[in-house]
Amino acid sequence: MGTALPSKIELHLAELRHGLDRARAQDPRQFAEGVRAYLEANYRGNVEFDRLWKLLVREVGAGDARRGLRFTVLQPHTVYGHDPNICLWSRTDGALAITGLEITTDAAARDIQANLYRADDFRTKANATLVRACTTSSGVLSLAGLSLAVPANRAVYLTLTADPSVDMTQFALDIRYEYAG
Repeated sequence: MGTALPSKIELHLAELRHGLDRARAQDPRQFAEGVRAYLEANYRGNVEFDRLWKLLVREVGAGDARRGLRFTVLQPHTVYGHDPNICLWSRTDGALAITGLEITTDAAARDIQANLYRADDFRTKANATLVRACTTSSGVLSLAGLSLAVPANRAVYLTLTADPSVDMTQFALDIRYEYAG
């Protein structure tokens, strides 16, 4: 049995249900981001923000709270030479729990040595905290069932700790996370 919602929140939920049903049917991912933007515009700075987001996910069906961040780093040797710190989030929009991490290089004979960090600020690396060492073996690192906490409003970045082979053309990074609560 749930707790009763404050009437203002009930009104906002009713508006969202009515006004965004069509958008949800057409593009669920865009709908979820629209709901999040609405909450940020109306409730950012409010201590209830994360609670409202989770409530909206459940009540309105804004989508699954699990997310993924996937991208490829091209020419990692060159990237390392310029700046070994690769920004993933300049600032998280909520507290996160990283639940999975996968790194795959372009060949089994090539490995990446890196660390995943969180910090108060990406530029200054203030209060940098190691989240997880990330070293591939035979070109792959695959971790599931993780629960790596990242507080809200933190930068998250990957630091290459060793110069990748000049022959490595790319590596792929896949981070699975969910909003923590």
